[in-house]
Amino acid sequence: MIHTASWFNKQDWKGISISVSLSTPKGLIADTELSCFKPTWDIVRALQANTITWEEYKDKYIAILNRVDIDFSTLNNGEHTLLCWEKTPERCHRSLLAGWLKEKDIDVGQVR
Repeated sequence: MIHTASWFNKQDWKGISISVSLSTPKGLIADTELSCFKPTWDIVRALQANTITWEEYKDKYIAILNRVDIDFSTLNNGEHTLLCWEKTPERCHRSLLAGWLKEKDIDVGQVR
């Protein structure tokens, strides 16, 4: 099962921790990373600068995900937690990623 969590809520991490963020907070380490699930700096900075809306960000990030070519079956083996910076999932790419993975028949738990 896939879980999602903020880097800063270690109590929510389950199983193998996987970074899906562009950088890692100082002093924290994930077990591994999946670069294919990371947004680009361009869209992150554009959202931060309010030069694109959340809706535009979502469209751009989903376009990135739609180019991903991996064996999704490995994500259904054991417990994994996808980590990123945002403290809540409401305007965070991990919630978009969780929804996208569900569409691929990946078992996704609560998005935190």
